[in-house]
Amino acid sequence: MQIDTEEVANLTQRWARQATRLFPRWELNELHNEAFLVAVYLLKAGRYKPELGALSTFLWHALPMDVRHRYRNANGERYLTDTDGKRRYRQTMFVDDTIASQAQTECPMQFVEPKPMPSGVDQHWLQARLSGMGKLELRRRGMNYEEQRKQAELLYDEQQSKRQTR
Repeated sequence: MQIDTEEVANLTQRWARQATRLFPRWELNELHNEAFLVAVYLLKAGRYKPELGALSTFLWHALPMDVRHRYRNANGERYLTDTDGKRRYRQTMFVDDTIASQAQTECPMQFVEPKPMPSGVDQHWLQARLSGMGKLELRRRGMNYEEQRKQAELLYDEQQSKRQTR
């Protein structure tokens, strides 16, 4: 079957103008490009049957699902089997070549703001650790591992005593 790319381009352009509100993260040109690629793929795959309807009718019904799948893939959603056995789109992120769902990676974290600690916790050490500085970096800046371990134990003891008084 011969594909008339001009007709497909015009139909996908009209469809993209109508569907822009459904795909808010894409501009009109991006949406038109994706719709055109999907339409050409569908036509080459032989999914269009001229005896069943016009090309415009076919594309108007076939494009939304296939373009939506590409849209979701481009925005980090994957069509995965859920825990209950049903396939659903889930927001995912790749961590070390494995897929982790967003719900698993987002855990509520509670930050304890450093206040003057009467037990002798070094404020510079605590501030550096809270800002994400690692043990090796602290060692390079002059605080050996024993001092770091001592500060960590003091902070842990302080936090435990606060929990027990609640």
